[in-house]
Amino acid sequence: MQIIWSLDAEKDLKKVYQFCLKQDANYANKIILEIIESPKSVLFENQYQEDEFLGLPYRRFFVKHWRIVYKTKNNSLIILRVFDTRKSPKKLK
Repeated sequence: MQIIWSLDAEKDLKKVYQFCLKQDANYANKIILEIIESPKSVLFENQYQEDEFLGLPYRRFFVKHWRIVYKTKNNSLIILRVFDTRKSPKKLK
């Protein structure tokens, strides 16, 4: 499955990196790498749960406390957002 990162998701990754960088550069690099590699674990489109805030066709999985929201289309996995679960999910919409 091809993995496509939306512009919003790319912006989110930068924010995650900046946030984690305040704690430690090694931690920031490690968490970004984990998030970037995590979509490779999606083997079929219904593998993870429907996103309870956005509904179908949006699904989500987690890396630590980061929610990765995605949808599938034409055998592609489209990463839409990377969101800190400690924030209000209403900001996703």
